[in-house]
Amino acid sequence: MEHGTNKLLKNGAILATCTRDIINCFPNLCYKEENEHVHHKQISDEHMPIFKAIEEGINDANEISRMLNMPINTINSGLFMMELDGIIEKNSNGEYILKEG
Repeated sequence: MEHGTNKLLKNGAILATCTRDIINCFPNLCYKEENEHVHHKQISDEHMPIFKAIEEGINDANEISRMLNMPINTINSGLFMMELDGIIEKNSNGEYILKEG
């Protein structure tokens, strides 16, 4: 019997190893190229506290959640959206950092 990830892949799921893999599945998604400069006004009011925490060097989702007194699922959602928008990225240490550009 097949379980988990292998079953998903066999049934047509895609293997996503980076943000670009996900973006490629949504051709109508408006995506900013990596070399575009990020301005504060491009960040929604909802995500601004998370952005400012990362800007201050707080780069762990759990730590941001504690600092902002916000549920972890809200933080993770905001981090994901900012990653898709090309504002932040996760480095090789698993830390969220501002994208250079």
